[in-house]
Amino acid sequence: PCSTPKQEAEFISSVVVQLKNNGLPLNRMAVLFRATHHSQTLEMELNKKNIPYDYRGGLRFFERAHIKDVVAFLKLINNISDEISWFRVLQLQLGIGSVTAGNIVGLMKQKSVQDIKDVIQIEMKEVLSAKAYLGWENLINIFRAVSNAKTDDVGGLIRTIAKSDYQNYLEAQYPDWQQRLQDLEQFALFAETYDDLTSFITEVTLQEGFGVDKGKVDSTDEDRIVLSTVHQAKGLEWEAVFIINMVEAGFPNQKATIEVGGIEEERRLFYVAATRAEKKLFLTYPLVGGFDHSFNQMSPFILEIDQKKIERGRIEEEYYDDNMIIEVDENGERKSFLPNIDQL
Repeated sequence: PCSTPKQEAEFISSVVVQLKNNGLPLNRMAVLFRATHHSQTLEMELNKKNIPYDYRGGLRFFERAHIKDVVAFLKLINNISDEISWFRVLQLQLGIGSVTAGNIVGLMKQKSVQDIKDVIQIEMKEVLSAKAYLGWENLINIFRAVSNAKTDDVGGLIRTIAKSDYQNYLEAQYPDWQQRLQDLEQFALFAETYDDLTSFITEVTLQEGFGVDKGKVDSTDEDRIVLSTVHQAKGLEWEAVFIINMVEAGFPNQKATIEVGGIEEERRLFYVAATRAEKKLFLTYPLVGGFDHSFNQMSPFILEIDQKKIERGRIEEEYYDDNMIIEVDENGERKSFLPNIDQL
């Protein structure tokens, strides 16, 4: 167990570094998860440690359209002159294409707008077509929702955007809109660790850069750790495997608990995940997390394993370096931190 998703990510990335330093190639390691939104915090941490990874089962977190959309809104709140962000949020609106978006951006320059509140005051009815004006009004509704929000509450800003007219856009455009809202909630939870919008935007911009630089798989550079959903991992094996977010409402998936045969299918998925490991298997979960910051219960699947085959540890320090790891005694109790993972 780890205290938070952030500490879980720090622990895993640190162990990955240790394993690599001990001679295990990154492509012989994998991190598996039940749902794609479980990987976001870990992706951030891997990028910080400059650990390349190959993402299976979907797009990397910061490459997902809805994440890019919300980031564009945040960038405009932080800097109303960000033209790239203007073009993105404008073309999300019905009736506004690239030409109309360019005209609106040009008008913003003429008006010398300073912030979102200035934009809300601009009258566009005589400037835009009827269809484009409806799209503009939708955008202004989103701006109104965030205009009075505190910029030091970045998580709150993200939630405000997600609950505004932008949610209507997601529902109209994507069958999996609820999953996308879950992604945004995970994004908001991560944002709560930042004190102000500027520092958060700086971090996100770096993450976007990592996605461009490292997202393309180069056949000459195959040493990447694999991040994958359990479904995508079927039939594959790695020497070391991490299964993250092993909480009661995460794995098994919460929806499975109300479906006939759902738990059995989830148990089979867990068996698939666990048996992907040839030598080392790590099961981790955050003690606190989720959409309401509630206390998490350990997945019941862990208790179904022969407990004599499990070594238990607890990470108590908030921060630690890449040379620290938990040592446990024969009863599974934490004893101390050691510099060599092979002594675990």
